[in-house]
Amino acid sequence: MYRIFSYLLKVYKKSLIIFNEQRKKTKVFYFIDILLFRLKYKTTIEKYLELKYYNKDRKERKKDDVELTLLKEIYLKNKRGIKVCYKYGSRVYDNSFRQYKRNKVYRKTYIMGENCFVSSNVYINCSHPSLLSKFTCGKNVKLNKDVKIDYSGGVEIGNWVLIASGVHISTHGHDLLRLKSEVEIDDNSNRLYLTELIIEDNVVINTRAMIRPGVGKIGENSIIMAGAVVTKRVPPNVVVSGNPAEIVMKFPAEKRHIRNKVI
Repeated sequence: MYRIFSYLLKVYKKSLIIFNEQRKKTKVFYFIDILLFRLKYKTTIEKYLELKYYNKDRKERKKDDVELTLLKEIYLKNKRGIKVCYKYGSRVYDNSFRQYKRNKVYRKTYIMGENCFVSSNVYINCSHPSLLSKFTCGKNVKLNKDVKIDYSGGVEIGNWVLIASGVHISTHGHDLLRLKSEVEIDDNSNRLYLTELIIEDNVVINTRAMIRPGVGKIGENSIIMAGAVVTKRVPPNVVVSGNPAEIVMKFPAEKRHIRNKVI
């Protein structure tokens, strides 16, 4: 009940701000318009303000309908995914038969290739749904216990990737120091930016490592050591370690062949 009241209060404050700026229609109209926008498209008030939806006529609103409908689909898919993570991520599904069911449900919910293994408490979600938000996973990928993946900016995982327990992957950040010229959401307090992450084939990310927004790509065959905090692009065929993570070793590609060939 408190959450509903808090949200309605937020909507009222935003409608008051719009009314004071526009003075074209009543406060009640803007209040109801925001609520209807939210109910129809399942998106945020910030998106309503970003599109200046309050200032558009019927024809102009129809032009935005395609983008907003896509956002709604991403939002609903993420909501279904969260339910799957909470239900099937439970340790109850750790035995052999239920583990098979868990893997099957995860593959059905997300775009995951053959022979992917998902352990308990693996949480894949999209904190800030956008048109960039997507999660794809190749073949023979292993996600161990307590892995957290945020795919707000988009995450693409290749084949034969091992992600060890406790790894956190994030693709969104907040520009608190206002260093970036462009951000996805700016309501004067929450300057949000999204970044895509590509993890190429045969990568190993060890226990408790953190992949921060802005990394962009982790090259094939690379190894991220335990506890490393990766803040920038990782080239192929290297070992990185530390906080912030730096290259500690380079090796020839022949040392780590793709696993479906020879190791």
